[in-house]
Amino acid sequence: MVQLFRHQYLNSRRQVLMWSQLEADQLLEECQCRQLHVPSVSKLCDEEKRQILLDKLMMSLGVP
Repeated sequence: MVQLFRHQYLNSRRQVLMWSQLEADQLLEECQCRQLHVPSVSKLCDEEKRQILLDKLMMSLGVP
């Protein structure tokens, strides 16, 4: 049981690390692939877009 939890934890951290290297457009694609509702981010600067999209993806994994 502990081993399974540790494996899931490490996988989610790896996923977040990979996402953190992506551009806003790529993060948006990932959100769409995961069918996550994304608020309109078109008027935001790139860094704000990235943060919102990354947060959305992290929440989908249950990562605080």
